[in-house]
Formats: sequence, structure tokens, C-alpha cells
Amino acid sequence: MMLKAFIQRVGGRSWYGRPRILICAPTNITSVEQKAIREAAERSGAKEVFLEEEPKAAAIGAGMDIFQPSGNMVVDIGGGTTDVAVLSMGGCRDRLVAQGCRRQIRCRHHAVYQK
Repeated sequence: MMLKAFIQRVGGRSWYGRPRILICAPTNITSVEQKAIREAAERSGAKEVFLEEEPKAAAIGAGMDIFQPSGNMVVDIGGGTTDVAVLSMGGCRDRLVAQGCRRQIRCRHHAVYQK
């Protein structure tokens, strides 16, 4: 209902077509959850639905060049999830390094992460 209201507010469903929607999702969601997100957006009136990882969208929003060959570590601290990702050449490259960074941050700064 809320997604449908937002689509209507921006003039999404008109006589000439339906909108394409980009939705940012946490990196650790399952394929079932991804499918549920896509289905909810399509039922709300979207023509196409694109899912993108939150750290990647945060890096683009911060103005980082994610397509350069060097690695960039992005820590996305949200309301319910915290994602750590190493981005290089346009995608998340090393999840093991990101998991090690989570452990390091937790040990050094006594941070608590929820899954």
C-alpha cells in the first residue's frame, strides 16, 4: 500500500506507461526475500524492478568511483542493519575481507552487530 501511494504521488501510473523502480536491499538477504521484494514492487505498479546492494548505492551516493581498479571499503550503518563491503570494478568483490573488517571493528570499538 505504501509503495503504491509513493508511485502514485510521483505520477507513476499514467496512460503512457508504468515506472521502472530501483530498490536498495541489504547484502545478506536470501533469494526468497529478493523475490518477495520484486513481487511487491511489481504488484504496486512497477514495470521493471532493479535490486541493488545498499553499500553499492551508498558509495555511488557519496560520489565514489566504484569502477576504478582499486578497492574501496564502504561501511553502511543503517537503522536496522550494518553492511560492510569492499567495492572494486563496479561490484562487491571480497565478502571475506568485509567479514574480517566487521570482526575488527567489533573488537576494537566494542560495536555490536545484529543480523
